[in-house]
Amino acid sequence: MMIAAQRKGHAMGSYFHVIERKVGGNLDAFRRELGRLRESGHFHRDRHERIMRIAKTVGFGHIVRQCLVDTGHRAGCEVHVLTSTGIVLVFNAHSRKLVTVLVARPGQVARYYEPFGEDVPDWLMNRAYENTCVRHLNY
Repeated sequence: MMIAAQRKGHAMGSYFHVIERKVGGNLDAFRRELGRLRESGHFHRDRHERIMRIAKTVGFGHIVRQCLVDTGHRAGCEVHVLTSTGIVLVFNAHSRKLVTVLVARPGQVARYYEPFGEDVPDWLMNRAYENTCVRHLNY
């Protein structure tokens, strides 16, 4: 059933396929590379409260990993930018628009490393656990 949903252009739910990765970097360089930061309508309408909560509690840190991700969404692939504070900035790979900002759960962080046979750094997994299971930043 999931295959049929993917063919129709529906999101795959909580799972995604990491296609490639780039390790490290910084947010300023990434933003210069993108050019003028544009937000999707979804982000502009629904995510500013989340951004403010993240900024006040854990901040955005520096880039740990950038991944090209296929979520099966009809809008195409995404670029997921994982930061040192356990935050994920999600951009549409084609339009380069900021789609959403997430507080990464431990399982999500692991999916950015597993396809490459790499272990998630303990400090990063601990940060994801603290953000989601102790601070409950996703709620």
